[in-house]
Order: sequence, then structure tokens, then C-alpha cells
Amino acid sequence: MRRSESKSEIPHFNNNKTTESGDAYWENGPNDTISQIRFSNVSKVEDNPEFISASSWDSTIRVWEMNKSYSSIETKFMGDCNFDAPVLGHWWMADNDYIIAACADNWVKLWDISKNSVTKLGEHKFWVKDVFFNSHDNMIISSSFDGHLKFWDGRDSRPAHDVNLEPYKIWTFSYADPLLAGVLSDNSIFLFHIETILK
Repeated sequence: MRRSESKSEIPHFNNNKTTESGDAYWENGPNDTISQIRFSNVSKVEDNPEFISASSWDSTIRVWEMNKSYSSIETKFMGDCNFDAPVLGHWWMADNDYIIAACADNWVKLWDISKNSVTKLGEHKFWVKDVFFNSHDNMIISSSFDGHLKFWDGRDSRPAHDVNLEPYKIWTFSYADPLLAGVLSDNSIFLFHIETILK
């Protein structure tokens, strides 16, 4: 079978002009594959500007502001941060002033957006894959290909809690308070109630 040579129907970036459907295509995208895209935290999207962030294998997290009206979406590139290693995942803190980064240099890092500074929070033995923030307990949760779920309270470079799932890698996990669910490299799924870990 001969492969079609036709180009994609998706329009190129065009100064954030919207299509007839109201979709917007954004400028200043990363230079490598996007690993994750996230919405910021807003109480009511209709009344507040919202931000969207993208982490990438080019070692950056980039942020755009998105404003929606009845008939269109407008976006504005706000800036980026370089983490010196591919960023495999990220998460907005509750106040939208910080973004947590899961980095391929084994570190969980915190980007202070207003100061544009990066702090190392804690280290795994292998790539960090996913990060979440548990606002109820004020804990950052990270998972890694080293088979560990770690909980960080920001006061110490050592984790406050460490769940060892070795010898399996944690491919990915998700958090919806109070439950943690994830997938291991043996294709099994784990499910934890966070209170059983933190008590």
C-alpha cells in the first residue's frame, strides 16, 4: 500500500488567530516531543485567565496564558524555564506560583515562576516520571522508574515517606485525593489510599 503524501490539515501557528471552530494554535512550542500538558488551577475558568503548560524532552517547561471569550480563544506565550534534563512530567502548585518538575536527571525540582529560579527538592535513583501535589497534606508526590513513590514536604532533602515497589518500574501514576493509582512494569495496577501511607 502506498502511503499518502498529503500534508496535515491542521493549520500552522498563525499569531494565535483562531480557526472557524474557535481552536487556537500556539506559538513558541518546544523543540522536542512534549511529555505532558497541564492546565493551571483556577476557581472559575469563565472569570479568570487560565494558564497551560507543556513539559518537553527539550528540557523545558513552557507556559501560555489563555483567555476565552464567547467565540474565540486567545493565547499569549508567557515564558519558559530550562531544567538541564528532559522533563517527563509536571504539576502546578495550588497557588499557580510554582510548577513541580519530574526530571530525567533523577531529580524532583520546583520552578518559582515569578523569580524564574529552580530548586532541587529530592532525588530518586532513576528518572522521575510523574509528580503531583497533595494540598490536603501539603506533600509533593513523585514516582520514578526506580520503583519508588516518594512524598516530600519541602523541609528536608530526604522523603517524608517512601513506598518501595521494586523490582518493578512505575510507568505512570495518577492521584485523586485520597487515592493513588499507578501502573507497574509487570502490567499490574496498584491502588493506595493515601491515609494508609501517611499515618
